[in-house]
Amino acid sequence: MRIALAQIYCPWGEIDASLRRHHGHIRDAARHGAELVAFPETSVPGMYKNHLIRLCAEPLDGPTVERMSAWARRYGIAVAFGIAEKTAGKPYNTYVLVDRTGSLVGAYRKNYVTNLELEYFRRDTRRPVFELHGYRVAVSICADHCAPELASSYGRRGAQLVLFPHAWDADPVLKNGRIAGWKNEQDMVDHYDRGLVARYRNHNEMLAYFRPRISALAEENGFHGVFVNQTGTPHPLIPFVGPAFAVNPRGQLLAATRGKGETLLITECDLE
Repeated sequence: MRIALAQIYCPWGEIDASLRRHHGHIRDAARHGAELVAFPETSVPGMYKNHLIRLCAEPLDGPTVERMSAWARRYGIAVAFGIAEKTAGKPYNTYVLVDRTGSLVGAYRKNYVTNLELEYFRRDTRRPVFELHGYRVAVSICADHCAPELASSYGRRGAQLVLFPHAWDADPVLKNGRIAGWKNEQDMVDHYDRGLVARYRNHNEMLAYFRPRISALAEENGFHGVFVNQTGTPHPLIPFVGPAFAVNPRGQLLAATRGKGETLLITECDLE
């Protein structure tokens, strides 16, 4: 399967602009002969850690899924993308998969919502494995990859491809050399106000961090893994630098982005 990974900028709450960006990459992925284009976590609303995320939330039969389905059908390509899914309370952090005919294949809702996100998103416990164009495909959103039992459950059920969409901002490095770990958003602001943050990890450092983690999950559980993160700076304190990459069931790297710029990475995964 030829897969396109869209390492893109995902501004907060700018749904129309975000959808235009998605459309361009869907069209370009199809022109490159891709059978699937995968976008990052919360690619449509952005990783908006604010109660206003509820204003961006939509149901699965809402306008965003409808437009994505129409583009999938027009260009003959499967599309995977992230939304805030509307509920009676806090929204789900949801990753949606539509096939090349525009039909909804399914939706995965993030299981391991971090403490920084729990105020704004609800957790789910379902772990579906989808059938897409004859292949078994599953999803692990961002911090979900830190829970190896999720990947193990996919491996036991015969997943051939696992999508790892991320909205993991570049890790801040403190002046003492440690990676910062925020307790909450105020803790993050306090560290900046006190001048404790020296720099952020760059694209290559983030790739060096994530690649062995995803390779280990792929090798242990016998699936291809494709990873795609956001890029750009939706907030001055929250930059994203990618990466996007793909590994095979032996944990070997198939392709990776070379920098933090917005780009479409094309890779071939032999799922037979």
